[in-house]
Amino acid sequence: MLHVDCARVSVSNPFFQCVKLVMNEDDLIGRERTSHEKRRWVRLTRTCNNNCLFCLDADIRGKKVRGTDEVRKEIEDGIEEGCERLILSGGEPTLHPDYVDFIALGERLGYGWIQTVTNGRMFAYREFARRAVAAGLDEATFSLHGHRPELHDELVGVEGAFEQSTRGMQNLLKQGIVVNVDVVLNALNVPVLDDILQFYIARGIREFDLLWMVPFGAAWRNRSRLFPDRTDALKSLHQAIGNARRKGVVIWTNRLPAGLLEGHEYLVQDPHKIHDEVRGRRPEFERFLRTGEVLECFQPQRCGQCPMQNFCQNLFELVGGLQKGRVPDIAVDLGREPSPGQVELSSRSRALRLRTSDMQRASAFLDRLEPRQRKLVIELTDSGEPDTRSIEFDASVRPARVASASPAVLDRLLAGVGMNVEIMLNRATAAWLGENAAALAEQRDSTWFVSLEKFDTLEALTRTGCDPVEALGRLEQPAKLGLLDLPPCALPRAGFRVGEKWLPIEVLPDGRHPDLTVFTEHFIRNEFNVHSLRCDDCTQKRTCPGWPLNLVRSLSFSSLCRPIGADEASPDFYNPHD
Repeated sequence: MLHVDCARVSVSNPFFQCVKLVMNEDDLIGRERTSHEKRRWVRLTRTCNNNCLFCLDADIRGKKVRGTDEVRKEIEDGIEEGCERLILSGGEPTLHPDYVDFIALGERLGYGWIQTVTNGRMFAYREFARRAVAAGLDEATFSLHGHRPELHDELVGVEGAFEQSTRGMQNLLKQGIVVNVDVVLNALNVPVLDDILQFYIARGIREFDLLWMVPFGAAWRNRSRLFPDRTDALKSLHQAIGNARRKGVVIWTNRLPAGLLEGHEYLVQDPHKIHDEVRGRRPEFERFLRTGEVLECFQPQRCGQCPMQNFCQNLFELVGGLQKGRVPDIAVDLGREPSPGQVELSSRSRALRLRTSDMQRASAFLDRLEPRQRKLVIELTDSGEPDTRSIEFDASVRPARVASASPAVLDRLLAGVGMNVEIMLNRATAAWLGENAAALAEQRDSTWFVSLEKFDTLEALTRTGCDPVEALGRLEQPAKLGLLDLPPCALPRAGFRVGEKWLPIEVLPDGRHPDLTVFTEHFIRNEFNVHSLRCDDCTQKRTCPGWPLNLVRSLSFSSLCRPIGADEASPDFYNPHD
């Protein structure tokens, strides 16, 4: 099911057309597994012998290198944590006097792969390059941002840097190690991106990472000069990617807006990389969670250029609401035992979603809560028991609707429970929906909703996910169905749309303060949605939740996004149960 077939791309903008290339599910999952490899990043220094116009660390650069013992411990800790790859970075890591010794230490400790991220200038010295390779260096990622001295040297702020870096690159290539290139995309080099990639391909480079600038440090100070216009960047970006892929070159992207990669969705960065972004700024986030002190970078103009915009917005809304006494709508998995603080929070919530295979457990949990009027959704999982009887609810459990991702449970609900029902679309329930469309159209005593089951990874999506547009497009009588947190273009003939956001109770371990790591996982799974650039012209953009990023990576924007014009009908946006 999951593949990117570029021959399918048929959108009006020619920039979205891509090279005739098919990425099957094994290719995509292979890229995902590579992204999830357990790595130990160790910053050796904040000093650098370049002065890049876009350096995001420019405000925290210093002349000191980190202490040898401190670095050694980080490298050793990585092995104890099961890391497979050691990555030495900076600043400029090669400026540390013990740089080669750290490579040797990683080799002795048993890292399977040792990599460095560098501007490459020190490797212009043949003896230094020879010693690094002899110590165990396997891979070097060079930061190279132009194909001519005048362009690269202007961007890195040092005359002669291009000559040194490219000489260092050739020295390492001659020694047989893997060399790849990072390119920070900006207004000065995007117009000639194809020339840049072809220059390095001709010199033996077979792998590139294209990085989007972020609004920090020198990049933000130089924003009027450096931040590229996304529409202007589109043609150059697609031309460069297409020509590189035709030569069998591997391309990765870092922080690129997903909408810029329509037609090349397999290159959209894995959403789990947001964990790295959070770790890089964890002290600021933790301070915000602890004291409410707003992040220094929180400025509307800056946020619009930041890949963390939606993450921060979701986090700020949650924390701001909690500080004002507003309790979010809570989702509780009754397969885990909630803490006393979580039970207390559930008591105060105006809406609860309980996930269980046992109605008695749901009833027992509700008995622990303070009595009050609240919206209740029961998400029923299949217990695996061959029970085909109707589902019954006691007096304490009368949900606004029952949700399920199990055809067996849906069969029982269709048999006559008399409840409103949410079909969580996956491969199995999509087939069930097609088989039972006529029966659903005849329902008179219940309302049926359609939502999308969420998956953490492409691998999980491959096993049980479905193409929701294809599944819903097969229905001949969909008027009784309502869309639940799905874009209106998923089923333009739907009767209505409903928007909901559920916060897993695990995000608030004490019932009051978010756990940053768990919140990040929740965001990746449930809130990391994106739009096509074409969606800017859709009349429903303001209330559209977008599509989950992993679904876009697997199925493509072109198969999912159907922008709705002003003259087209679209479902009303309301909740008939509020």
